[in-house]
Amino acid sequence: SNGQAPDIILLDDQIPGMSGSELFQRISGHAFFKQSILTIFSAKPPDMLIRQGIRADAIIPKPTNWDGYGLVFDQVLALLKNVPCSLRKLDPV
Repeated sequence: SNGQAPDIILLDDQIPGMSGSELFQRISGHAFFKQSILTIFSAKPPDMLIRQGIRADAIIPKPTNWDGYGLVFDQVLALLKNVPCSLRKLDPV
């Protein structure tokens, strides 16, 4: 690490050990991550996450079928385009 926080953090809400929501709650109040874009990728409805205190910069719903993942990737790329940083090199050609 170069001592800088990531520009964007994508958290999967359903991972073993510690959910993305739990990790979000741990890092969202931390000053080191204040400038990071925090994003949750979840099968839970966004309003449920919000009721749980998850106020992410973006909540990307998991699709119900494989065809929906193209839209998810489009949403992630749209987020990345708004990040004025080295991640810009990920723009589609």
